[in-house]
Amino acid sequence: MQPILALSFLLPLLAQASPVNTHKVCTEHTLSVDVTTNNLKWNFPALKTEDDIAALNTYMGRRDAKSLPPLLLPSEEPLTNATYTISGTLCKPAKGASDTLLIATHGGGYNRAHWHPAIKPEQYSFVDFALNKGYSIFYYDRVSTGKSQVVPGIFASVYNQAHILAGIIKQVKGAINPELTDAAVLTGVSYYGLDSAATMQSKQSRIANLVNPKKWGHLDSFYTSWVDKWSNAEAFFKFPYYEPDVLQYAEDTKEPASFVETLSVRNSNFSSPGFTGPVLVLDGQCDFVACGGLCPGAFENGTEKIFPNAKKVVTYSHPNSGHSFNLAPNATAAFEVITDFLQDNGF
Repeated sequence: MQPILALSFLLPLLAQASPVNTHKVCTEHTLSVDVTTNNLKWNFPALKTEDDIAALNTYMGRRDAKSLPPLLLPSEEPLTNATYTISGTLCKPAKGASDTLLIATHGGGYNRAHWHPAIKPEQYSFVDFALNKGYSIFYYDRVSTGKSQVVPGIFASVYNQAHILAGIIKQVKGAINPELTDAAVLTGVSYYGLDSAATMQSKQSRIANLVNPKKWGHLDSFYTSWVDKWSNAEAFFKFPYYEPDVLQYAEDTKEPASFVETLSVRNSNFSSPGFTGPVLVLDGQCDFVACGGLCPGAFENGTEKIFPNAKKVVTYSHPNSGHSFNLAPNATAAFEVITDFLQDNGF
């Protein structure tokens, strides 16, 4: 059976056409993914204005926030079955493809083009880098981004996003298999207990349908976006380790994300004792989202406890980069770490 390796980015389909690469064959796909959703209930005044979102940020940032009533509660109907329509791209090397397929999911604020940006793809495209190493790759828009189905923001929790990814992997494998992935590469994540409030405050989030009704009016008020490119730089980059035109590109192509996802990180159990494959956790050295701006000495803590039965657990902090390490000038060096890890483990 074809090995499946899942890559995740714990954070916009572009209008520009991607440069033609005669060494790859890419096809567009639409998948209907059946999942069991974990439903949540909002436990805060309704968000209707920018004043409301400012009040929410203040509430989350209080020094006694952990003792305050939670923002999310279990729903009266905690589990329901749902089907989501997911849009993605499958690319294969034109010749000499390996038997390994990578499945890449982006994080909040982006869409599938996160892994294949239109700007300087020779420097910033993980898709092209992986293809040149002989790997096939499927990268997709998460719900409510790009061409995938729009869902109410209250449903866009970490739990539900993970189950959609699992559903995609099941379809690609062609069968329900308890060992869905053979290896995992996790980027922009940490398990040592960083509070998500700092991330929310650094973004100075705004309600997306109020910021740009024409572009984002179809999204409900749970969907937010950071206020400007400088908050983008603070949360996702690290000065001076980015090119100004790349920062502007990231701002121009950003997409809203439900802050329910960020909030649900607080209450999620990431323990994965059933996973026995190798694991790589890769963060930018100055990742503000995952590590509060300094990953070495922090993001390594707790990772092996999350994957106690993994064949191998490797942590790597990529120098001179932030959360969006793939948009740092030295991105290809991080891509090399990923493919070296895969090759070292037989993929």
